[in-house]
Amino acid sequence: MIFAGVELQSNTFAPDDPGNRLRAMTGALRVGGDIWYQPNDRMMATAAVSASTAAASFWSRAALGWRLLDWAWVGPEASAYGDHD
Repeated sequence: MIFAGVELQSNTFAPDDPGNRLRAMTGALRVGGDIWYQPNDRMMATAAVSASTAAASFWSRAALGWRLLDWAWVGPEASAYGDHD
């Protein structure tokens, strides 16, 4: 799945920080996507990513899992987050 759209952010600070470039309402573009692959009934792999022009921010996630007793997936997961700063 791939998605894109407008992102609106409203940032306020306490105490107020008039010099902060992220202060006030900003508009941005956000794009992202995710994928889920299940080669058999007992194993899956998934990944997702999202990025925004607001402060050049992004997040990503990847996981590998095995079905546990037909009620949960267990396995390693990694994620990364970042922005302009």
